[in-house]
Amino acid sequence: MRWGLTKKSKVGPVSELIRKCSPKSLNDWEGYYYK
Repeated sequence: MRWGLTKKSKVGPVSELIRKCSPKSLNDWEGYYYK
């Protein structure tokens, strides 16, 4: 969960993206976040 602790300023938008995307897409989402 380091991606959630790195930028607390994006916790709001990030939480919404995670809620919209299913946990199965977390891997793809992480790749997009680190892209």
